[in-house]
Amino acid sequence: DRDGLGALAAGSALGEQLLARSEALSALLQRCQEANLRNGRLIRANQASVGSILGILRGGETPGLYDSSGSAARIAQQRPLSQA
Repeated sequence: DRDGLGALAAGSALGEQLLARSEALSALLQRCQEANLRNGRLIRANQASVGSILGILRGGETPGLYDSSGSAARIAQQRPLSQA
C-alpha cells in the first residue's frame, strides 16, 4: 500500500524517484481501468445489437415492418437463413 511504499522510500536513496514512478503507475492503471469499462460497455451494446439482428434473420423476432398495402408484414414464419 501507499504507507508501505513510503516507508520503503524513506530508507532508500532512490525514494523520491520510487514515489514518483509509483504515482505515474497509479495514473496509468486508472486510465486502463476506465478504458476497460468503456470497452466493456461497447462490447455489451454490440452484442445486444448483433443478437437482435440474428433473431430477426432467424425468424425468431418480428420487427415492426409493413408491407406495400400498409398492413403488418407477415415475416415471422420460419425461413432459411439464405432467404432472409
